[in-house]
Amino acid sequence: MTEVVDIEGLRVTLVDTAGLRDTVDPVEVEGVSRARQAMAVADLVLLVDDGSRPRPQLEWQGKVLYVANKSDLSAVWTDDRAVPVSATRGDGLELLRRRIAAALDVDPLRDRPAMTNVRHLALVDRAHAALLRARSAALAEGVSLPEEFVLADLADARAAFEEIGGRRAPEDLLEHIFSKFCIGK
Repeated sequence: MTEVVDIEGLRVTLVDTAGLRDTVDPVEVEGVSRARQAMAVADLVLLVDDGSRPRPQLEWQGKVLYVANKSDLSAVWTDDRAVPVSATRGDGLELLRRRIAAALDVDPLRDRPAMTNVRHLALVDRAHAALLRARSAALAEGVSLPEEFVLADLADARAAFEEIGGRRAPEDLLEHIFSKFCIGK
């Protein structure tokens, strides 16, 4: 399973793999093999162990962040390197986010990705202008503007962001793309 999340302004792809264990079951053997392959190419491995059960003796060579899950239960083991979290209650998740960002050595202010696509820059400007209009309409004092004005500007901003992400493509963009390529011949 994979999920893309934002951690401290950084787009992070989390991959939940099979647990690492010795097994003879062919399906589990394949799952463990794929987990090891994913770990080998990961920028950071989160090694999650159940803190309420005896800890498996597994160490990983590479960039790893140890996580002790089930911190809401009595701990059987502790490790100063492990971030205690409770998936049930959400305890420790903010600390985990900070530790992930620190382990990835990312400074959101220093490591901001540069936007080089002129069309994307124009779309960001369009979204920014639309959001400013929506804010002005929503905060207008003494003037009662219908909510449709705010919603229209928010929809315009969303459409611009969707174009950047590739979820929406206007007709003129599709015509431009298809005029440059010969498809289906």
